[in-house]
Amino acid sequence: MVVARPSLANLVSLCLVHCGCAVTVVHTVAAARAQAPAAHAASIVDVDLEEGAGLGLLEGTRACARIALVHPRGIWSSFEAFARGADQVVAVPFTPDELVIRLRELLRRFGQALPLTRSQGLEGLEISLDERVVVGSRTIALSPALNSLLYFVCANRESALTLEQLRESVWGFGALTTRQTIERTVAELGRLIAARPAIPGGKVTVPDP
Repeated sequence: MVVARPSLANLVSLCLVHCGCAVTVVHTVAAARAQAPAAHAASIVDVDLEEGAGLGLLEGTRACARIALVHPRGIWSSFEAFARGADQVVAVPFTPDELVIRLRELLRRFGQALPLTRSQGLEGLEISLDERVVVGSRTIALSPALNSLLYFVCANRESALTLEQLRESVWGFGALTTRQTIERTVAELGRLIAARPAIPGGKVTVPDP
């Protein structure tokens, strides 16, 4: 079960395809509490959801493994997430391989072995945890930032992404994460996969904040 805002939940869900996971996504704390925890091998919770109310989902009787998604400038720290019951913490932004590796290792400790498929096809592209993309007959190496951007865009291909969403979920809020950096990286990704008419879902633009 993934409990997070839509754009982040979509990214997590796309990453978990590599593990062969069936994913239930909910966007509110109330909807998460209505789920039966025992039906899920793991809960992945954005602890800052609803102004920090998501942290409460880590508490209570343990029915499944718990991963907390924390934000460096968010309401709750990794320490607080562990103190409330998280078994693992993943900081946002994360790379796709980091999330997959942490989930697989956590569930292995809980006695559950997940498969691993390093690549997956999506609308004519083959995206990969190994920081490359296959476009037609071309295999293109990507930097970690470009691969994270590609996953985020593909995961949210039906949505118009904002500057804030891109900054938070791909780069973080560091001093070097300027609008120009984001626009330049988006343009670079577009050039690299120019064999397609556009990145899945249409042209990616960075609208005014």
